[in-house]
Amino acid sequence: MGALSPILRSIDRAGKLAFYCPGCRTEHVVRLKTHGGPHEWDGNAKAPTLTPSILYPGACHSFVTNGRIQFLGDCAHELAGQTVDLPPWPGADP
Repeated sequence: MGALSPILRSIDRAGKLAFYCPGCRTEHVVRLKTHGGPHEWDGNAKAPTLTPSILYPGACHSFVTNGRIQFLGDCAHELAGQTVDLPPWPGADP
């Protein structure tokens, strides 16, 4: 996994991006449309927008827009219904 910024990682040659989810306290990985997945990325590594929403059934459902993560009400963690900045990966330089 390669660092694109303190908040975004690329999974080499797999067409996937990853970010750290502060609600689930783990990584979330999305496959980009360019590699057969459902998600589009605006190319901004410091304040990314990923569309459409990101769903981890039974755990987390969110939108990532301009470097902020909007947790929808069906999330199973304490950040449900809140919008927060995407945090740096644990141990990443700011």
